[in-house]
Amino acid sequence: MTAFALGTAVATLVAGVLAHYASWRVVFALPGLVAAYLVVALRRLPEPPRAEPGALLAPFAVVLRSRWQWYVMAVALFEGAVLLGFLTYIAPALEAQGASAALAGAVTALYGVGSMAAAQLVKRLVGRWTPVRLIVAGGVQMTVAFGCAAADRSVPALVVCALLLGGGWSFMHSTIQSWATALSPAARATGVAMFGVALYVGSALASTVAAGPAERHAYHGLFLTAAVLTVPLTVAAAAGRARYRG
Repeated sequence: MTAFALGTAVATLVAGVLAHYASWRVVFALPGLVAAYLVVALRRLPEPPRAEPGALLAPFAVVLRSRWQWYVMAVALFEGAVLLGFLTYIAPALEAQGASAALAGAVTALYGVGSMAAAQLVKRLVGRWTPVRLIVAGGVQMTVAFGCAAADRSVPALVVCALLLGGGWSFMHSTIQSWATALSPAARATGVAMFGVALYVGSALASTVAAGPAERHAYHGLFLTAAVLTVPLTVAAAAGRARYRG
């Protein structure tokens, strides 16, 4: 989680600076070059020891037979929509107030800073707090974050929003993801992969739906909607985790 947050923070900051001082095209070209390097670099790594693979679709059958797997994927879809989908619009909301792309990128990058700081706290709390309590703590942070953004789109307000969203991600998402890894031990990799697909499909859907209001600069309603949606997300995730006895 910490490494993921660090990558998000650095990339967001660098992207804002490049878009402001160079060209937005560089922001798309650079990840392409890094991805090409990773293709080569990852091929050099040795394969870990593992059993011979069976039928290609067998792990999917194992995962899709689990009702809890479907429930957690639905929660992940909802979480991706609420958190990642609306997070996308922090930078445009700042730019609509006259901020530069560099400043908007720097403020959005604080999401990664908040996530890194919260990840260290979560590491200490795991085992002392129940998973339900961790999820609720994350949901509260996300609700307050979007509430701040709905009330005020100034730099200080969106700084608070980005930091709290990072905290909410570390508290809520890490707990839900840990839950996802325990659901189908016989097909763990497939289950986690499908969890990830659900998360980012939700993000894509919410980003698409929110694009219209963002184009009209209706950021108050956009972030207020995110704050309201965080409540049922938190309830669904916490209630499900409380009932799970696997």
